[in-house]
Amino acid sequence: MKKLCKYLHLLQFDIALGAVAISIWFAQLENIEYNLLISILLGISVWVIYTSDHLLDAYRYREQIKGGRYEYFHRNWKVLSVLCIVLAIPSMILAFTLSSEVWTVGLGLSGIVLLYLFLAHFARSKFFLLKELFVAIIYAGGVLTANIAMQGFWQISLLFFWLFAVVFCELLIYSKLELVEDAKMNMPSLTKQYGAKQICFIHDLLLGAAFISWLLLSYRYSFALLWILPSSIMLLMMLLFRNKGPLLYQKGTHRRYGELIFMIPWIAILINFMITTL
Repeated sequence: MKKLCKYLHLLQFDIALGAVAISIWFAQLENIEYNLLISILLGISVWVIYTSDHLLDAYRYREQIKGGRYEYFHRNWKVLSVLCIVLAIPSMILAFTLSSEVWTVGLGLSGIVLLYLFLAHFARSKFFLLKELFVAIIYAGGVLTANIAMQGFWQISLLFFWLFAVVFCELLIYSKLELVEDAKMNMPSLTKQYGAKQICFIHDLLLGAAFISWLLLSYRYSFALLWILPSSIMLLMMLLFRNKGPLLYQKGTHRRYGELIFMIPWIAILINFMITTL
């Protein structure tokens, strides 16, 4: 079981499952009809994007890789590249069955993804917030695809900001914890560029903004258990991550813990399922 969990994390499946969970959770919160196909395509898309990004990093820094999270992607570069293509092609075909509204949102996000991949891996932009900023936008927009398509962006903009802030906070913690590892590989580092104190300041500012938006959303959802329970746990886990991150990094489990935060909505989905079926 322990080995299974290790490979689920190593292969980015926990990230994909977390994205699907949050997407379904947000749809339930807003009482919108959710297409199962959207969940499947979202999970595949998140996995393909994250894996492609890691594969490009593994190829670009192949000479500097000496262990760490990129070693697996470097050793299995060809297999994972083929798997990305094999999953991406049928997913694109299935996507044609979705509504025009979902397609519009999907195309917009695809454009942002392509822009990020071009700037980060081909143009090699020196904008140090590039990766964290784009990943947070793409992740938040991706899991809210159904909501944006059905309700419009401004209707769920506060929900978008809350998730964006939480994702960005986690990425800032990763940057701080992995400073030495990134330096060894000569990779761009926010912490190296701005300093640990500045990163902590930005993190705390964003986490504070996430808490304020959480209060506003709690009022909007009338303090419903479906919102309060998972969102509260996620924010508490983020706060704990802020303080216990170095200890988790020493154990080599900081990224597993980070991705676990986004699996919490499965609790809400399960509770909601049990309530509606009883």
